[in-house]
Amino acid sequence: MNETLDRTNQTLADRLREFAKSFGLPRLIIAGFLLLLFIAAPFVGADFWTQISNTINRFSWNAIMVLAMVPMIHSGCGLNFGLPLGIISGLLGATLSIEFGFTGAMSFVMAIVIATPFALIVLGASFTLQGAISEIRELAFTVTGRLVIAPLIVIGGAVALGYRQVDLASLMAMSATPCAVASFAMAQQMDSDGELAGNCVIFSSALSCITMFLWVFITKNLGLL
Repeated sequence: MNETLDRTNQTLADRLREFAKSFGLPRLIIAGFLLLLFIAAPFVGADFWTQISNTINRFSWNAIMVLAMVPMIHSGCGLNFGLPLGIISGLLGATLSIEFGFTGAMSFVMAIVIATPFALIVLGASFTLQGAISEIRELAFTVTGRLVIAPLIVIGGAVALGYRQVDLASLMAMSATPCAVASFAMAQQMDSDGELAGNCVIFSSALSCITMFLWVFITKNLGLL
């Protein structure tokens, strides 16, 4: 009986040791310190759920910024080189959206749609009809999933949870927009199918002008926006 308990304890200790080794000591220290802060928050008068919300918000913003740096790291450019390209393309898209007379949530959505092709051109993506035809099945699946299936799940779930007006429009802008331009650079630098990634960005950007209009039209007629 004692031998069995010793073996179980050794196995558990080995598992914990392997987990700590694979997860990494720095991550364990950071996770432990974060957990300690959450435990100490109520004792120093800080609202626990506010701290959780702030942590999630900061993590989301930092994750987006890190993803913008990944293609530049793999291509050997400066760490922040991708951020100015995105900012310039975004400003150009926002300016044209205003000049075309779009207002409200539609103005934000159209700024994204307009800025995407410019960002794609800046990154040096190319389009070939033969490449699109040869991968038509994968291309159709990706574009449909990005412009139809993903927004349907997000918008449907948001409506079921009671989101309306500006909140719903914000979720629509996040879920129904085209494929990220950075996906082309990441696929190219990581020896993946860069041509397919570029085609997905191009086709989703072009078709999003139609799908975004339909999403706005449907939700507005249902009285949700």
